[in-house]
Amino acid sequence: MKFFAVLFCMFLAGIQRSHGRTCPAPLPAFHTPNSEVFPGTLQNGNEYSSGSHLPIWPKIVGGTEAEKHEFPWVVALMGRYENTEFKQLCGASVIDEWWVMTAAHCKVPSIYEFKIIAGEHSLEKEEGDEQHRRVTTIVMHPEWDLETAKNDIALMKLSEPLELEGKTVSPINLPSPLADSSGDCIVAGWGTLDDVSLLSPDVLMKVTVPLITDEECAKIYSTVNINDGVSHDTICAGYHEGGKGPCHGDSGGSLVCQGPNEKSYAAGVVSWSYGCAHPGFPAVYTEVSHYIDWITQVRTQQ
Repeated sequence: MKFFAVLFCMFLAGIQRSHGRTCPAPLPAFHTPNSEVFPGTLQNGNEYSSGSHLPIWPKIVGGTEAEKHEFPWVVALMGRYENTEFKQLCGASVIDEWWVMTAAHCKVPSIYEFKIIAGEHSLEKEEGDEQHRRVTTIVMHPEWDLETAKNDIALMKLSEPLELEGKTVSPINLPSPLADSSGDCIVAGWGTLDDVSLLSPDVLMKVTVPLITDEECAKIYSTVNINDGVSHDTICAGYHEGGKGPCHGDSGGSLVCQGPNEKSYAAGVVSWSYGCAHPGFPAVYTEVSHYIDWITQVRTQQ
């Protein structure tokens, strides 16, 4: 899955050029047997060493503009280098007033500080509904694997609680443990509109994508020798003809499906794909229902 690093560098290139940086050199991998807690701000400019490869950062292709506050759980995950301005890097979802859920690979080692913006619609202007919070703690899944993108999920604790007033900011429902999902689902984000021009919209975009079975998804990716990226704890979605799906920068956002009671819930976390909505290649998401016990443990222990 070496192509991840190349695509990741393409996405960061614009930000890095503006700060006189080039794509960072690979960093040594490390392993920890238990959940590792990382502060959101790096001290004295030191960087965390967190492996040599990162998955593609998807954003929305072939979508339409979301209604303002249509998805009140969606937040923009912002990052900055030391002494620079914040830039939107990933998506995330509110799960309660203190915590947001995102992808583990969104914790980029070279980023000095993270924050989130809840109640956001337009990245270019303040509209009065936004809630800005610093990220003080990042808990990555203890078995997150940079090479295979397995267990690509993380929780971020905020500097102060969000005001969950229900209209502009509210939490997304989580599924029951090991619950299966089916049908069409929605993913939203501020990502690039394709993987060539890397043009990003100003406003939140959304797109509907159909789920496909793990077996079909694994078979598809085996044709390009990716045999370890699709498993029982991932979920895949996309059209055979391509043209619609996540792309660079939507990573960490939720794939939202409807349950039998018509309540929306986070079925997946945007993780990786082979290009952006390319024909024949669905996007791969971390399947949230397989991580409910871990999520509960983190929220109660921190």
